[in-house]
Amino acid sequence: MREDVPPKPPAEVGAPYEITLPPMLIAAWPHLGPSSQGVAVWLRLGRWARERGLLTPHTLPVSVLYDDEAITPSDRLRMDAAVVLDPGCRLPENDAPPFAITLPGGRHAILPYEGTIYRLGASWDWFTFRWFPASGLALRDMRMLMLHDPHDVPTCACDYFPVILGKPLRCRLCIPIDRVPAPGLPPFFHNDSRQRPCKELKKI
Repeated sequence: MREDVPPKPPAEVGAPYEITLPPMLIAAWPHLGPSSQGVAVWLRLGRWARERGLLTPHTLPVSVLYDDEAITPSDRLRMDAAVVLDPGCRLPENDAPPFAITLPGGRHAILPYEGTIYRLGASWDWFTFRWFPASGLALRDMRMLMLHDPHDVPTCACDYFPVILGKPLRCRLCIPIDRVPAPGLPPFFHNDSRQRPCKELKKI
């Protein structure tokens, strides 16, 4: 637990909850470098998805975050900008990027967020360094996710100007989790019959 992170949750976040996400086939456009430059990748993905009819009000955009900004040099940070595809969708091999990747799904702790891009970092810090260590949960995967509102995906450069000026964004911060039965004991890995996949992503 990091003592420099305030214990009080940021005003931009809602109450954390748990959910089981289903496996998701995504079209992922990779980005390597500072997170502040990731908008260029989202713009490429947004244009690509719009041209192919894959960006609709029912589309689920996803950020896949592979590294911790606190320990990874900014020029080595890895992120995928992605949209969820129908399970039977196949991307042409000569169309890459984006690349077709299947996220494994599983249990996640979810933190609703509604605010500017400038407060996302503080919200992630509270979620990962304050709430998570006190939750009794164990980290299952190093990949973190953000589930976005499709209306926030840029398809032209002008779409990003309101975001820079402080337009509120809506997303869900996601930590992949396992339950720990008691302090000091390893997490157990078995199928819990009470865990049912979320069938309607639009309800997330």
